[in-house]
Amino acid sequence: MRHLNGRIPTRLARVALSLLAVATPASLADPLGLYLGAGVGQAQVKVDAVGFDEHHAGWKALVGLRPIPLFGAELEYVDFGHPNASPFNTSTDAQVRASALSALLYAPLPVPDFDVYAKAGFSRVQTTGSTTRAGVGTCVINVPNCALFSFNRTDTRVAFGAGAQLKFSTLALRAEYQRFRSDFGDPAFWSLALTWSF
Repeated sequence: MRHLNGRIPTRLARVALSLLAVATPASLADPLGLYLGAGVGQAQVKVDAVGFDEHHAGWKALVGLRPIPLFGAELEYVDFGHPNASPFNTSTDAQVRASALSALLYAPLPVPDFDVYAKAGFSRVQTTGSTTRAGVGTCVINVPNCALFSFNRTDTRVAFGAGAQLKFSTLALRAEYQRFRSDFGDPAFWSLALTWSF
């Protein structure tokens, strides 16, 4: 019985040392784990009030911190492009931009240089656009019934996503999916990005 009780503190000490090893800074030269990144991808822009749901090329820029391997934080800007469509004899165009601050949780995988992560935080989404009669052309004040519907709204809501990245020394290639909550319709972004760690 004494022999068994002696093993328990030893096992607890090993677990504690393992957790400390996981929680050590990623780099002694940069204890905050600072990185910059940029990416391109496919955006889905939605305006539910007019039945608008289109895809368009978009881009993003980000700055992040990863002081310990399991946790990080990111500040990013996403431009969802400027899609347009012409359903039911109308022409609708929309432009969506978002800035977001997110916390990241990395899975403790036993695979070197490969990460899987989830992210969640708050975003500020700005949606602008208009719906006009198809064929009328550019709206001017003297043209009646040209602008059927125009919108300009900013929402501060929840944003979330998930991704995976493969590291090559100070560079990392990541694939990511994100969704941003908005009262007009929840835009989404699938992206490939390259990050550089200091």
